[in-house]
Formats: sequence, structure tokens, C-alpha cells
Amino acid sequence: MVYKNIIKDIDNNIISPIYLLYGEEEYFIDLICDKLINKIIDKSEKEFDLNIFYGKDSTIEIITESLKKYPMISDKNVVVLKEAHILKSKLHKLNQFLKKNIVNTILIVCYKENKIDKRKEFYKHFEKAGVIFESKKLYENQIIDWIKNRVYELGLKIDYDSIKILYTFLGDNLNKIDNELKKLVINMNPNDLITKNVVQEKIGFNKDYNFFELQKALGKRDLKNSLKIIDFLKDNLNKNPLVVIIPTIFNYFQKILMIKFLGNNNLAKELNISSFFLNDYIQSSKNFTLQESLKIISYLKEADFKNKGIDSKMSHEDILKELAYKITRVS
Repeated sequence: MVYKNIIKDIDNNIISPIYLLYGEEEYFIDLICDKLINKIIDKSEKEFDLNIFYGKDSTIEIITESLKKYPMISDKNVVVLKEAHILKSKLHKLNQFLKKNIVNTILIVCYKENKIDKRKEFYKHFEKAGVIFESKKLYENQIIDWIKNRVYELGLKIDYDSIKILYTFLGDNLNKIDNELKKLVINMNPNDLITKNVVQEKIGFNKDYNFFELQKALGKRDLKNSLKIIDFLKDNLNKNPLVVIIPTIFNYFQKILMIKFLGNNNLAKELNISSFFLNDYIQSSKNFTLQESLKIISYLKEADFKNKGIDSKMSHEDILKELAYKITRVS
């Protein structure tokens, strides 16, 4: 079932007796689960009629006993099984409960893995009598749109550069992005604009010296500015670890390389990036030939090996500076 439809049904009090929420993207699983709990059961009733179990700390037998309970105060007995994937070899033991005509209990299963055996009887019960939601990781272009929409939901506005900085620093972790956005709401007024300065002040990213700006400087073959940014980053490597910086730059130049092969046809769709970002990639791609782009990919792989200590004892700062020199001076 589609995420928006599930949320709409919950808002309209259309509640299923059983929910199976599974997939790689934890954010939507947590959001649906929390929304269900808050809709079905009042805060004052949670102590009596809400039971939350975690796969690592629970047994199927204890969960089954909880499912058999009648609600004490609320209309429903709500049972939530989180980390259900940890118990995947034992979930079939819930089939006896799932076979019944469930009246007094709501079961929410949160299974945070992208693969679930759809041939099993356990899955078939949800397919027949409940709601199944697969929470997939978003592509880059979808994340950009999600950030924009989420900011709007929070009553604020955001500019293009701030979206890019948030995505570059926080990647595809929607929970992390959402937490940072919520920090902004505290000290901002409705309809205020989130700018680079706001991001720096409220969240702590430097608007001029960050690996998003490093990426841009490398794309322009600007060695002087690249080294300036690296000098700042080297003092903040706990916030800007190489294990994050190198894959980010690799992803950037990988897209530049793809542009060389794809030409100008449906680039945003083919690269899975937002049209917001597309022009930056196109402009940078003009600064490198195909052969130079291929060399840069090999430089980045080499830097990754050095960062892992393979045939190298270079410092993180030296690895970055060498990489910047090679990229901006590639021929």
C-alpha cells in the first residue's frame, strides 16, 4: 500500500487489525507506527493497553500472550513488535493468532529489512486481512523533494543551497535530516527562510568550508580554494570523516562520468538526481574530458584504499590534499 494512502486512512479512522511495515527506510516505518499508536490509543491509556516489544529482548511466546489480552480502558489492545527481523525464523508462530477474526487487538509489525519471504503463510495473512507497506530507500532526487516538502510541513521555507548542504552532509538518512530540521523550527518564525547562514548558525555546518563546497571547488578545478577548505576540514575531521568525504566526492564525479556517456538526454531521470542539482553537474562535466573523468574515479578509489591503511601511512589531511591536487591538475 502507498504511504500517503495509509496516512490518509489513519486520519480518517480507517484502521486495519494487522500491519506489516517492512523495508530499508526506517523513517516511514517509524512514522506510520507512531501515527497509528497515537490515533488508536489516548496518552492516558497507553500504560494499560499498549505493549511494545523489541525483537532482541522478546520471545514469540510473550508476544502471543500479549495479543490474547483484552483492552482494559481503550477500545483496542495495541501490540507493536519492533525489530521483527531479528525473530524472522520464529514469526510463523504468530500464524495461529493471525488466522483468527481479530476484533479487540491491533498488531503492528515493524520489520526493518528490505527482504521478506512473500511466499510464507505469515506474509499471506497480512496480504489477506491487513495492510502491508514496503518502505524503500529514496533516490537522491526524491530526497531533495522530501526535504523541501518536509520543511513546508514544518511551516518554513528553504533555499536551493541549503537543501544541497543538508543532503551533502546528512546523506540519505531521513531520520537524521528530520531531527536537524526540527532544531531549526525551535528558533524560527512561520514562513521564515532557511538559508546557508541559518544552517551554519543553528545546525553547525560551515557555509563556506564544508565538503559540499570542496566538491564544488574540485568540480571547478580550483586547487587554491580546495586546499583552503581542506585546511578547515582537517581540524574538524570528527565531524567530517574521510569515510564520508571520499564516497561523497566519488558519487559526484561518478555522475559527471555518467554525463559524458549519456549526453543531454533525460539526465535528471537517468542520474536519479533533482533538477535542482543538475546544472551543477553539467557545468562541472564541461571541465573534464572523458579520459580525465575516468582517471579521477581511479584517484578516488586509490584515496579510499589509503584511508583504509592499505599500502599507505598518509594522514587524512595529506590524502585529501593529494587527491585535490590530482583532480584539479588531471590531464
